[in-house]
Amino acid sequence: MPTHAFQQGDMLFTQLGNISDNAIAAVTEGLSGALVNHVGVVVENKWGIFVLEAFPPEVRVTSLEVFLKRSGGQARMHLGSCT
Repeated sequence: MPTHAFQQGDMLFTQLGNISDNAIAAVTEGLSGALVNHVGVVVENKWGIFVLEAFPPEVRVTSLEVFLKRSGGQARMHLGSCT
């Protein structure tokens, strides 16, 4: 998914880690059966495009590249901005 496809406020849903060991994934079914247990919100500033996420041990801003790499190279689902 090219980075230019994302805009401020977009939500990115993905799967992190072993899906069978995750309580959130056990009770959450994504669109068309996609396995999801993590979400981030796209934020943009003068330094680039980032993802705001809760990732232990903190809530932080992560580069889009790192977020996508952890997600196997792409978000499972991309929900456009609601604004």
